[in-house]
Amino acid sequence: MHIQAAIFDLDGLLLDTERTAREAWVQVAAESDVSIPDALVASMVGRRIPDIIALLAEYVGSAEHASHLMARSHVHYEAIVDARPVDVKAGAHELFDALDAMGIPRAIATSSKRQYFAHKTRASGLPERVRAVVCGDEVEHGKPAPDIYLAAAEALGIEPKACLAFEDSGPGIASASSAGMLAVLVPDHGEPSAATLAIASAVFRDLRDCIPYVRTAAGHAPG
Repeated sequence: MHIQAAIFDLDGLLLDTERTAREAWVQVAAESDVSIPDALVASMVGRRIPDIIALLAEYVGSAEHASHLMARSHVHYEAIVDARPVDVKAGAHELFDALDAMGIPRAIATSSKRQYFAHKTRASGLPERVRAVVCGDEVEHGKPAPDIYLAAAEALGIEPKACLAFEDSGPGIASASSAGMLAVLVPDHGEPSAATLAIASAVFRDLRDCIPYVRTAAGHAPG
């Protein structure tokens, strides 16, 4: 079956937000005297806020403390985004242009809360180029559960098996794959795990590099 729709993660895939998140956590660590290792921050990628708080609680030993740290990270993150709009990742608009030319509709499936989505995307031009957006606080279970990708496919009116998903994280790839979609991995930071690579349908350096693959998957000449 040729793909009929494309569904995209947001943070670290379409937007260079992971760098901003790391900056925010560095500031949280500095003001709270809590060491927050890069590995812990990396484990947060692709996850919803409640799941991140659970990871933090396990690390710091207190759900209350973890919630406080999470709140402080949001304060710093919002301040950084206010001062410096988040960059769109290389190739994002080029891939969207290619999908436009093929008549393929798009959705965004992001673990971010709806209230944060508009703020971080305000200077990106991305929301105007998709038909639907599903946020992490609008589904019961976050990534790696399939809920958000199933909801995005439903919003587009396309069967999941006819959707091509794009992700930068292990939890995201697992989510899209569990939903029955082809899941393309475009890693943001660090090397993907063997488990993630095993379920990814393809791996590319950036979104621009995905275009020939997408054309083939949609039944078009690679071009």
